[in-house]
Amino acid sequence: MTDDKTAEETKAQGGRRMITELTDAQKATMPGYVREWLGHGTCTIAADRPRAESAIFRMYVQAGFDAPKVVWCDSPLSMLLTKQASVMDSVGNSVSDSVRHSVRHSVGKSVWNNIWDSVWNNVGDSVWNNVGNSVWNSVWESVRDSVEKSVWESVRDSVWNNVGDSVRDSVMDSVMDSVRDSVRESVMDSVRDSVRGQHEASWLAFYSFFATECGLKTQTENLQGLWELCKSCGWIMPYKNICFASERHNICRLNENGVIHCENGPAIAYPDGFEIYAWNGTRIPKEWVTNRDTIDPAVILAATNVEQRAAGAACIGWARIAEKLDRKIINGDPESDIGALVEMTLPGLPEPGRFLMAKCPRNGTICEGVPTVSDIDDLPIQTAIAAQAWRDCLPASEYVHPTIRT
Repeated sequence: MTDDKTAEETKAQGGRRMITELTDAQKATMPGYVREWLGHGTCTIAADRPRAESAIFRMYVQAGFDAPKVVWCDSPLSMLLTKQASVMDSVGNSVSDSVRHSVRHSVGKSVWNNIWDSVWNNVGDSVWNNVGNSVWNSVWESVRDSVEKSVWESVRDSVWNNVGDSVRDSVMDSVMDSVRDSVRESVMDSVRDSVRGQHEASWLAFYSFFATECGLKTQTENLQGLWELCKSCGWIMPYKNICFASERHNICRLNENGVIHCENGPAIAYPDGFEIYAWNGTRIPKEWVTNRDTIDPAVILAATNVEQRAAGAACIGWARIAEKLDRKIINGDPESDIGALVEMTLPGLPEPGRFLMAKCPRNGTICEGVPTVSDIDDLPIQTAIAAQAWRDCLPASEYVHPTIRT
C-alpha cells in the first residue's frame, strides 16, 4: 500500500514484506475504528441471532469440531445459570424469577450432553497462535505500538476494562454466595472460559485495522468468526456439541469519561432483568441509586470496599456524608463560596483525608477530596484557596477566585 505524499516503507525480512511505517491517510482512519468498535462493544440492539450462530459455527469448524447446538439466554448471568442448571436449587433467591424462568425455558432435557468437554482452549489456540504471530511478524514494533495505543487501548478502557469487567464481576457476585462450595470452582471456570462477544471489541479493533488498512487479510483470516460474533451478540460459553449464547445488554450508559454511570437507574441492564448499577465506573448496590435521596449515609459509610464507599458518597452527596463524620476545619468557611479545607476520617482508612467543602451556586454544597501536597506546584495544600487552585489545575500563586460563580 502506498501514498503519494508519504509512501509506506517496507523491507524484506524472512521472505515477507515488513510494514515499517503508517501513512498519514492510515493514521487518519484510527478514530473511525475507535468509534466503530466502541459502538459494537456498547451496542444495545437485540442480538442478530442468525449472524451470531453462523459465527459460532465458523469458529467450531475452524477448531476442528462439529457445529454445536446453540442455546440462547437473555444475559450472561442466565447463560451461566443455564450451564449450572444442576445447582439451581442452591442458587435459590439469588436471581430474579424472570432469570429462573429464562433458565428453565432454555435448559430443556438434553442440554447436558457432553457439556463438560470444553472446546474454547482449542478455538483460542487456533486464533492466537495463527493471528498473533502472523501480524506481529508482518508489522514493525513502532507501528504495532502506535495502533495499540490509538485503537486497542482507547476501546479497551471503556469496553473491556469497564463494561466487560463489570458484567463479569456482577455475574460472579450474583451466584457465588449462594452456590455450594463443591460447584464454586466450576462457576469460576465457566466465567473464565466465556468468550465476551461484543466486549472483545478492543483487541478485535486492533486487528481489524491491520486487516483493512494494511492489507493483512490472510494473517487475520482466523478472526472472521470472532469479528462477526462481536458485531452480533453478547457473551458465549462454548463446549463440545453445545454453545450457550447471551443477548446483548439493552441498556449501557457511560459518562463523559467512557465508564459505566447512571444517576437514576441501572448503568447496564439485560432483557431478563439482570442489572448493574454504577457511579462513575464503580459498581454500587441498587438501593444507593434508587433511594439516593432518602438512604441513611451510615449505610454507605459501613461499606467495606473503599472505592465503593467513595462512589456511594459521591452518589448521595458528600455534604450528607460529612454530617455523619467528625469534621475538622483547617482553613476557611464551608458555608462560603471559597469554601474550607477540612479534614475527615472515613471508616476503614488509617489516616484522615482532606477535602474542599464549599457552596456552589449551581451544584449546592460540594465536597471533593484533595491531596496534602499539590502535584501542580509541589507545595503543601494548607488553605481553601490552595485547594481551589489545585481543583482548577493551577499553582496557588496564580489562582484568582472569581467574584461571580455560575
